[in-house]
Amino acid sequence: MKKHLTLLLSASLLTACGNDPSDPSKKNLMAAIEAGYAENDNFPHCFFRYNLPIEGTGMQLQMAGPKAKLDALAQLGLVNHEVKGPNTEFTQRQTKHRYTLTEEGARHYQEDRGICIGEARLLDISDLSEPFEENGRTYITGTYHWTLDVPEWAMSPDFYDNDKLGPDRYYLKIDELVEDGQFEDYFRLSLGEDGWSY
Repeated sequence: MKKHLTLLLSASLLTACGNDPSDPSKKNLMAAIEAGYAENDNFPHCFFRYNLPIEGTGMQLQMAGPKAKLDALAQLGLVNHEVKGPNTEFTQRQTKHRYTLTEEGARHYQEDRGICIGEARLLDISDLSEPFEENGRTYITGTYHWTLDVPEWAMSPDFYDNDKLGPDRYYLKIDELVEDGQFEDYFRLSLGEDGWSY
């Protein structure tokens, strides 16, 4: 009887402490949202999708597309730009350009993905609904507040407002981050055998 009572008390304490994964506690819901971040291939987001180093004539690199982006990355201190041979608009066929990663660029480089930044970090959740039933499942909705951990250079207009870097940089919405410091989005989680998830 004493052993049975101890087990019951232990189960009650676990539930009271919020260790029941089905409990719609802030801790459990935030853990579910963070798990969603971990499974999201868009974070960190890759805005320059080429492998480095890159070498070619000015004409070759312009035709292939990355030269304007590479020059912008060089201005940001992410790549080194080495020029070999004449460097005038009339001698682009002979002029060789070689771009290699700087120490800062290497910190954010992923093989076969390119240069990637933006680790999503959850700050808080709010406006939680009561758990509700729909089509035989239990759901809960609310608003999550989050931010992106990005390097200092990414907070500069030289990065987020630089047309040479192409549209991929818009995905990060850094101009909004600079203005507001965080983002707000709607979430909807469902309850399964292992707790709450997307």
